[in-house]
Amino acid sequence: MTVLVTGATGNVGRLVVDELVARGVPVRALTVDPERAALPDGVEVVVGSLARPSTLPAALDGVEAVYLAPYARTVSRFCELAARAGIRRVVALSGSSVGDTHPASSGHGFAAVEDAVRGGGFDWTFLRPGAFMTNSLGWASCVRERGEVRSVYPRATQTPIDLGDIAAVAAQVL
Repeated sequence: MTVLVTGATGNVGRLVVDELVARGVPVRALTVDPERAALPDGVEVVVGSLARPSTLPAALDGVEAVYLAPYARTVSRFCELAARAGIRRVVALSGSSVGDTHPASSGHGFAAVEDAVRGGGFDWTFLRPGAFMTNSLGWASCVRERGEVRSVYPRATQTPIDLGDIAAVAAQVL
């Protein structure tokens, strides 16, 4: 069973590639720049982008499952093409902000991805991690300079997750 990984050079997608390769799963990686991708040996690299749906039919051909990076703008077209190609399973990176009502929330884009995939007739899994642990590195300068972390919601609690853990779950459900 070949798995297409979209966003194969992104923060999570790249780790999904590694997880699948380690499990012996045939991987096809979608990337806009194969020369810079630096993907492991044995990974089939195809040129394309979710932002350019015309590049997707060739990438989807012969694939049974897809790891879908969240890209709301063209997700409906992706779903049409994936259904036409016979894709059975889609595992989509989403977010814990799905359902937020604030107009600037990232949850609206994630919800659009989920709605399109749900409506596409695939078996699906939505991964809704909270804060990425690596985002806490953005606090480093505040800690160095002032010895503190400043937040808009200082009493808010978070459970940051490592990107590798997200990728491991994605590989398992794929």
